[in-house]
Amino acid sequence: LLNDLKPPYRVAPGDALVLPAGARARPGTAPQEPAAAPAPTAGRFVWPLQGAILAGFGPAGRGQRRDGVDLAATAGASFRAAARGRVVYAGDDLPGYGKLLLIQHGDGWVTAYAQAARLTVAEGDQVQQGQIVGTVGAGRNGAPARLHFQVRQGRQARDPERYLPRS
Repeated sequence: LLNDLKPPYRVAPGDALVLPAGARARPGTAPQEPAAAPAPTAGRFVWPLQGAILAGFGPAGRGQRRDGVDLAATAGASFRAAARGRVVYAGDDLPGYGKLLLIQHGDGWVTAYAQAARLTVAEGDQVQQGQIVGTVGAGRNGAPARLHFQVRQGRQARDPERYLPRS
């Protein structure tokens, strides 16, 4: 999702949070990370909701790549923060992705949640692991409702299934 958009943000040592033209960010939302971020500890992240994986991480056909997973959900279902952190972006400035939420977790780790109908947190908020942070939107063009979820380490999208408990 984020790389497909020629990324709306870039995270690298010393970089500021870079959003697409017209997007807004509150002052002081620049992610900070060490030069070599450690891998997350076991149990650091949890699934934002329980649902079948509709589309997995990796190649998505026609030379495309999916940087996260699409989780089946019911429109209006709540989703939760995968880990404790700070909201660095909450908005709908990216057409076609519903409301988008980015949570910074420290050590360069960020989780992204897209296709939300409503967000219950705002930029700058501190969130706890498992805290409800939004609701899932209705599927587009007859597609089932889903939450697009990413785990990122710096600029790199990581396969969420490698960093979350087996469901």
